[in-house]
Amino acid sequence: SVRTKRHKKTMVYLVLQYATCVLCIQAVIGKLQFSVDENKELVTKLVVLPDGWMCYQSGLYYISSTKKSWNDSKQDCSKRRADLMIINSKEQKFFENYGEFWIGLTGSDVEGRWKWVDGSTLTSGQMETVKKNCVVTSSSGWRDYSCEEYFKWICERKTS
Repeated sequence: SVRTKRHKKTMVYLVLQYATCVLCIQAVIGKLQFSVDENKELVTKLVVLPDGWMCYQSGLYYISSTKKSWNDSKQDCSKRRADLMIINSKEQKFFENYGEFWIGLTGSDVEGRWKWVDGSTLTSGQMETVKKNCVVTSSSGWRDYSCEEYFKWICERKTS
């Protein structure tokens, strides 16, 4: 069934992300050139990842399992010392294949412009017009929805 296929995809995705996180941690640990005390502190912070977080490229990502409005999702990320994800690399687009998620893109005060949660303006042609205000990423691309709709979300915390 469709639900079983989605479950299998999700499980494969989670296993791959766990393996990626382990490799990421190993790479970071291998490059550390600090004193023993600093190294111990960093290793502890990297190995003991908070529940739900994964390491990918140069960031840590939290993928929610529940659904909230865009503002509540943004607030949840803030509590986790992170922001809603900003997609600014081809590598980050892999998240699009795993369902619909709020990202950190919203309509700005200026008509027809999109703004990321860090204040930067969207420069690529992913979105054409501002109709509803907040953006969800999915396998079919980016779509705007009312910010009051409920979706899962992705938080991003930079590690560098």
